Amino acid sequence: MRMRRVMVLFGVAAALVTGMAPAIAADAPRPDGIVTSDDMPEAALHAVAPETGPVPDTPAEIIGTDDRIPLRGTRTFPFRATTLISFGDGMGSSFQCTGFLVSADTVATAGHCVAPGGTSTFYPPSTYRISAGADGANRPYGTCRVVSLTVSGAWFTSGVTTADYGAIKLNCQVGNTTGWFGITGVESALGTTVYTDGYPGDKGQTHWFSQGRVTDSTPALLFYDNDTIGGQSGSPVWRNVGRCGICAVAIHTTGSQLPPFNHGTRITAPVAALLQFVIAS
Repeated sequence: MRMRRVMVLFGVAAALVTGMAPAIAADAPRPDGIVTSDDMPEAALHAVAPETGPVPDTPAEIIGTDDRIPLRGTRTFPFRATTLISFGDGMGSSFQCTGFLVSADTVATAGHCVAPGGTSTFYPPSTYRISAGADGANRPYGTCRVVSLTVSGAWFTSGVTTADYGAIKLNCQVGNTTGWFGITGVESALGTTVYTDGYPGDKGQTHWFSQGRVTDSTPALLFYDNDTIGGQSGSPVWRNVGRCGICAVAIHTTGSQLPPFNHGTRITAPVAALLQFVIAS
């Protein structure tokens, strides 16, 4: 079956079909201000113990009534392109996040799902297991391992909340089977309907969906009233955007029951540049 996907990066559109790579040069220059696990000696890939550093899942909240819906069709697009991320700190603690495919072998996620902010360390890449379209014990597209982790330098060294974004390079090309999300920096006006899906920690490793509306935005952050819980960090915040189609407008990171509620990192030019670099690597 021939699938059509569209990626829009700040007005530049590239139609993608199964088996084709994104229209990004293989020798794309490395953006300033990013760090990858390939840069680090092995000893630096072991993060600080949880009691001395931030744990991966920042608080996330239910806004009023819990409107989350369990998915029963994780083999359909775009849900099959959302990934369960399971990993550890190298010292016995295990964590869960969410991510989403943005190419055949690249997953976008929250920065705190690859590195505890402000510690200049990564979680050990060898502990990661990435499963597209997972639902409970079901792994319809198998499980991939990690080649490298990449994060914003501002998150890595200083834990800057507006720089809470990262990417994971896989050792497989599962996206050629599942398809992947487009990404866009388009504005999302107050009241715009947005969707998110992922793996909330209170529901084990089952796949859940939430619909909400944009409540506020800043140049770096998007706020919304979608219901989320820890474990959904890194989830795509997406909507249908013109020629882009189903595209992520933000990466979910944090929650609050106080207005303007839950929020994520917008797909700004630096976020897109980091993702383009990892896709091309």
